[in-house]
Amino acid sequence: MFTLMALLGPIAEVSGFLWLSESPQIIAAVMLFASGGIIYSIFQDLAPQVKLEKHRARPM
Repeated sequence: MFTLMALLGPIAEVSGFLWLSESPQIIAAVMLFASGGIIYSIFQDLAPQVKLEKHRARPM
């Protein structure tokens, strides 16, 4: 099953390139959605775990 999932990435890449290469607006929307997910992950999961030195308050 993991082998099939590893093969799914390149297949999705090629199919996305072939179908979306002529529509930059859709690519921009997908990238905007993905960047929002990355920012959410950083500020909800990673940033609260950062320890501040010489501070009593919690991070963020």
